Amino acid sequence: MTDLYRSLVSKHQDQVYSLARYLLADASEAEDVAQETFIKLWKNLENIGEAHIVPWLLKVTRNGCLDRLRARKALVELDEQDLPIVEKDEPSAIEGHRRMQETLMAMIQSLEEPWRSLLILRDIHEHSYESVGEILELKPNQVKVYLHRARNKLAELFEVQQNGLTNHE
Repeated sequence: MTDLYRSLVSKHQDQVYSLARYLLADASEAEDVAQETFIKLWKNLENIGEAHIVPWLLKVTRNGCLDRLRARKALVELDEQDLPIVEKDEPSAIEGHRRMQETLMAMIQSLEEPWRSLLILRDIHEHSYESVGEILELKPNQVKVYLHRARNKLAELFEVQQNGLTNHE
């Protein structure tokens, strides 16, 4: 069991940490949640089917993050380094992309659950609908409907923000 556990930790630690980092926007808290998740994996490994390891890990991670967010009761922001930067040749393009990133991060963070988790798990981490459904305890069709609503909400927020910038310029 020790070898299996080590291989699972090695294989999935980045994904667990990344999800926690997106949800918590705090590196040290994300590390704590990831560690707690893998301790729970150690204790429950015999009860989890191999096909369900990843959804189980991500569900436990998400729940741990939500517990911490409830405890802190404060709006947190995503760290701008969590989204990739696309390098462009022109400095103005780099600055424009950086501002777009900041805006997008703030908008994702402002969404309520489960919208935020849906976008992170499906669109950023690229999990299947079935996997996201298992993690969030939703049917795959519910995931599709809720994800559509989350994307629409994000688009609305973006449009409002863009209109606000246009009106102030």
